[in-house]
Amino acid sequence: MKVLSLKETLALEKTAIETIGIPRIALMESAGAQTAKVIVRTLGVRGPVLILAGKGYNGGDALVVARYLRNQGVPLEILCFSAASDLKKETRLHCDALQRLGLSITHITTKSQMKKF
Repeated sequence: MKVLSLKETLALEKTAIETIGIPRIALMESAGAQTAKVIVRTLGVRGPVLILAGKGYNGGDALVVARYLRNQGVPLEILCFSAASDLKKETRLHCDALQRLGLSITHITTKSQMKKF
């Protein structure tokens, strides 16, 4: 497996979205699915897992990972370091999907909330 630098990753992502026409949300779905696969199959993790997500696209990837892990029965907790209203559009879609599946997402927006963890 080749590990890409940030610059290489961004260039590939830009090509996929702008040149090939793959929607960002599809890239997030693929990234999250493959990451969950590595977590379970390659690393053998069975839980519990703590998912840390931000408001941007990487946060969306993390939420997809959470959904795939949950679907495989892995116990998990999700912390999102943003108010739901501040999430990027695609990330919000994944957040909403998790909530419809009954998963609880703790949104942390202040330092005092962070101290609880």
